[in-house]
Amino acid sequence: MVSEVSFGKGYLPVYRMADGEFIFCVGWRPELPKEASGLTEKLFWKIRGKLKQSLKRFVSGKKTVWGENYSGMNQNELKAHYIRCLKTVSEHGLLALHFTRSAGRFSEEYFEPMCKWFEINQIEITPENYTSFYFVYALLCGPDSKALIQNRCLLLVTSADEPKKTRIREYLISLGAKTVQFLKISPNRALLDKIDLDGVKETVDIALVAGGIDSVNILDQLKPLNTVRIDIGICMEIFADTSKRGRIFTVPDQPVV
Repeated sequence: MVSEVSFGKGYLPVYRMADGEFIFCVGWRPELPKEASGLTEKLFWKIRGKLKQSLKRFVSGKKTVWGENYSGMNQNELKAHYIRCLKTVSEHGLLALHFTRSAGRFSEEYFEPMCKWFEINQIEITPENYTSFYFVYALLCGPDSKALIQNRCLLLVTSADEPKKTRIREYLISLGAKTVQFLKISPNRALLDKIDLDGVKETVDIALVAGGIDSVNILDQLKPLNTVRIDIGICMEIFADTSKRGRIFTVPDQPVV
């Protein structure tokens, strides 16, 4: 996976995919009923699913569940570009897929449709390019995060404003980061962004990208840096405000610092 030999020596992208990315790829699916013991509870989840499905018929626009907005765009061209970028990740890096079963059955309704979607689009999932969605959270928020960050030159690709970037930089420097530089992207249309790597003035050991569903486009364009680049999502929010730890694998057993 992410090892010492990858830093500055090879193109290694890591892209996370869960409910938001799954909906973008295959459309909304009714939630599966949660684990239920009684008839009343099972009936509740069935009715809830039907109501949500009906509501979707009246929702217009092309906003994703995380706020990316592509209304007015040619959706076929948009999806084709997304698939091209995703293929690059699958061939050269890791897909951190939320193919995890839990009591809450989060995202289980997408397992079968997404497997078919990968097959249709000729994106092969193998033991070499698959990892757990939560691997990224554990890597960047767990007890080993300091060892990962220490003495590294970091590039953070984000739409964050200056005060937020200051908090992120201070946190990463406290973990021992050697340098922290930023590259700006669009807050809600980064799948269309063309980034300018001329703004990257220092060596990059690790590039950390917070672009939601659109991160796959950025990961693809960071290829000339020839190093590790990771789609990190909520981890960027935690760097800016550690009180936002709360999701599974973002709360270490012992303090990181």
